[in-house]
Amino acid sequence: TCSYGKWYISGSCEVEIKSLEKTENQLGLDWGIKNFMTSSKGDIINYPKTVLRQFYRINSLKSKLSKKNKDSNNYQRLKEKLDKAWTRFKNLKKNFIEQTTTQLAKESNIAIEDLTNNKIKESRKNFRRRKMITPLDRFITALEWKCKKFNRDFIKVNPAYTSMDCSRCGKKNFELTLKDRVYKCSCGLELDRDINAACNIVARGFC
Repeated sequence: TCSYGKWYISGSCEVEIKSLEKTENQLGLDWGIKNFMTSSKGDIINYPKTVLRQFYRINSLKSKLSKKNKDSNNYQRLKEKLDKAWTRFKNLKKNFIEQTTTQLAKESNIAIEDLTNNKIKESRKNFRRRKMITPLDRFITALEWKCKKFNRDFIKVNPAYTSMDCSRCGKKNFELTLKDRVYKCSCGLELDRDINAACNIVARGFC
């Protein structure tokens, strides 16, 4: 197959997949607004900068294209550049998802929020942007499949109050707002709010 000047060859073969031995490692993942994901170990997971640069390049090309005459050669050249940019954008995201989910699933059993019916409090513009750059549904689908492939537990937990609950004593902080990036509790816990939420997620999944 030829696409935008590049050739792609596809094939198939039968491979025996050997499951890994069970592990006691447990990891909670919290989907945030500031970062794509935060783990209960304190690791931050974000798309590489190449994905963001490609996203902004696409927007720039779309803006330029809208000002060109559709019958002109300049329009056709820009259209080809935009199509190639979209293809690269999709491939970069796919590469990130495949590599990251494989690494996570090989190392730990995974607990994650069940956001099926959860409404995210976010502006419509920002939500569309994040949906395009960070497709959470594809990431979770790939992660679930990888966990099954590598003999790992994959658990979805109720997302209610994961950010408000103290991961040390369980007390709820109803005064916490989206602007508060550090979780503080009367028990003395002071922790990044996303890490605190990820700790609650892993506790709910494997308690």
